[in-house]
Amino acid sequence: MKKVIHHTGMILLVLFFCANLSAAELLGNIDDDGNVDFVDFALLTARWSDVCFDPNWCEGADIDFSGDVNIVDLTFLTDNWLEHDRKIETIDHAIQFSADQLANTTALVATDRYPRYTQSYASWSTSSASGWTSGFFPGGLWLMYELTDDPNYRTDAQTWTAGLESQKNNTGSHDVGFMIYNSFGNGYRLTGDTAYRDVILQAAESLATRFNPTVGCIRSWDHGVWEYPVIVDNMMNLEILFWASNNGGQAQWYDIAVSHAYKTIENHVRGNGSTYHVVDYNATTGQVISREARQGYADDSTWARGQAWSIYGFTMTYRETGDPNFLDIAVQNANYFIDNLPADHVPFWDFNAPGIPNTERDSSAAAIAASGLLELCTMVAGHNEQYKFYNAAHNILVSLCTSDSNDGYLAEDLNGDPLSLGILMHGCYYHPDSVRGGDGKQDDSMIWGDYYFIEAMLRYKAITPP
Repeated sequence: MKKVIHHTGMILLVLFFCANLSAAELLGNIDDDGNVDFVDFALLTARWSDVCFDPNWCEGADIDFSGDVNIVDLTFLTDNWLEHDRKIETIDHAIQFSADQLANTTALVATDRYPRYTQSYASWSTSSASGWTSGFFPGGLWLMYELTDDPNYRTDAQTWTAGLESQKNNTGSHDVGFMIYNSFGNGYRLTGDTAYRDVILQAAESLATRFNPTVGCIRSWDHGVWEYPVIVDNMMNLEILFWASNNGGQAQWYDIAVSHAYKTIENHVRGNGSTYHVVDYNATTGQVISREARQGYADDSTWARGQAWSIYGFTMTYRETGDPNFLDIAVQNANYFIDNLPADHVPFWDFNAPGIPNTERDSSAAAIAASGLLELCTMVAGHNEQYKFYNAAHNILVSLCTSDSNDGYLAEDLNGDPLSLGILMHGCYYHPDSVRGGDGKQDDSMIWGDYYFIEAMLRYKAITPP
């Protein structure tokens, strides 16, 4: 006998359901993958006219809880069918907002200074060319030139990139990849200027001097209490070695990058796909001394940005090597990240931070992960994984593209006026509750978050959804 539900009660139930539906829970998203698509349509039609009973309501196909699957459910599904296109428009708005914010910053920051993080509405904390974050601002300008074809962004990118040339000889920092590859690397890719290529090759040579063959890794910091510290962030700096070895540099730079990546698998990546931030080695024997946190909450916790660096870094390493071991680690990293996200898809600063949900997020970790996931979804073979990684990136970007004044992360109010010189709000450099401690630097715009946000939007527009 068909289950009968009183009409008034049905209306109240549907209204209650809709009122309590989060932005990520779309009506018609039957398979709960974050998107309304042909898979959902197939699930609905497979249960067409079926009688449905609580608790599963025809495995979700009875969207309005009416007791059967009918034209009302199909209407809910088709109403959200173009949700993807509407979100594309949101991303187009975010690109324009990002372009305006970059232009505003070029008018306020001296050409020999490089933004790090915001200090107030109209102020950036800046560094000299030797700061680890110096490559992100010119890199963002290059990406905006790629997105808009506006020559003003190219001119500004050339100006701030030129100021970094001295860093090609910097052997004192593992972050020369961030400094040079994001700036000169993007510049060379978009212009073909051979002078840029020469700078990249010299920078790769400088980075390679930090490799210890006994340890099998590139040294990270030269400061602190560690003997030979290697941080998970360093996966990102391998890209300049891969590129340089294939573009006129030394073949051994490729081998150095591969060695470093394998050691990172061995000693940074846990069995559940999460990561340690710091591994300290004995420089003479290559043995592990300790596995620690610095910017995470505790040695056994998972720092969100470190996890994002690992997703991105191992995905890139698979792209450069074709070695399936690196793809497998990228997938493990991604699954951990996605499976532990809160409802709005932007992580807390540490996945094990005290006080969750009443602690700060890290929008920069979200942006890095989104960019990495958008590349990763093009590399995995399984359709389910392709969907999972694409939709995770999609959902992250939707949250990041939502105005801060509307419970989102874009640094604008409801009238479209900027709330910061940066692009994304609620980034976290390091937290007072981290091992690093101190006053922390959180809940502001971070220049690396802005860079990877722009890159993620660029990748999103270029990709065909799986």
